[in-house]
Amino acid sequence: IKGIILGFYYPNNTFLFIPSDKFNDFFNSRLQLLDLNPYFTKAVFASMYFPLGNMVMYPFSLLPKFPSFVLFITISIFYFIYITASNLISCSRNIFMKNVFIFSLLTYPFLFTIDRANIEIILFFFLYLFIFFFQNKKFMFSVIFLAIAIAMKGFPIVLLFLLLSQKKFKDTICFPCSNNNILQRGVSLFTLVKLFFIQTNAISSINIAQFLSIYSKLVIFSTLLLGYYVIFIEKEMWKKVMILVGVMLLFPQVSADYKLIHLFIPLFIFINSTE
Repeated sequence: IKGIILGFYYPNNTFLFIPSDKFNDFFNSRLQLLDLNPYFTKAVFASMYFPLGNMVMYPFSLLPKFPSFVLFITISIFYFIYITASNLISCSRNIFMKNVFIFSLLTYPFLFTIDRANIEIILFFFLYLFIFFFQNKKFMFSVIFLAIAIAMKGFPIVLLFLLLSQKKFKDTICFPCSNNNILQRGVSLFTLVKLFFIQTNAISSINIAQFLSIYSKLVIFSTLLLGYYVIFIEKEMWKKVMILVGVMLLFPQVSADYKLIHLFIPLFIFINSTE
């Protein structure tokens, strides 16, 4: 109504990102890889992904622009629908298709991730495979997919606590701001606290670098506490995964909206849990 009928502009015309910038996470990643020099490219800003993240995106840079985008979106949508359907299979037939449609295509995390065409959807697939093999007690396979996820973006490293909670110590060790007022939209606690500083006009008196140092120490301490809880106290799988996914989402300094896609992993475990 605001955007189409009343003609309002961003952010009143969408709950997603700036419409003129749609899908550009994919197109920018593709441009970064065209000269095989993603960290020093002149075509666009430098890549912020770990090397394996760029390697995962590299095959898409070998195709022309539009076909590569269609391939990426097709893989993302259909694989996500397949995962959703396989986790809702216990629903009665008359609501199965409706639930799959709603879960797959009408949720904010999915819509935002597709709107950005972000690599986070591929990371989600690897993390889902990690959990899938973990639950089926095929720990070496699960470790491989977790290692890939960690090598792509780093923050999934907190899921190592899940392996430790099953006493899989051997498997676990198989692999090794300049402006105070800048805000990154997303779900990070750091952004929330910084927003509070701005709204209360305290930001000018805050040394953000020093605050980030304190924040990082608190995050490490909190992560270790939650890791201890996951390993030694909590028994239900969906709760363990939810805690660790919460750490992945909330604790990093920057945590964009598309990371919410990972909430589907504990959600699917919860839906299919017998407890």
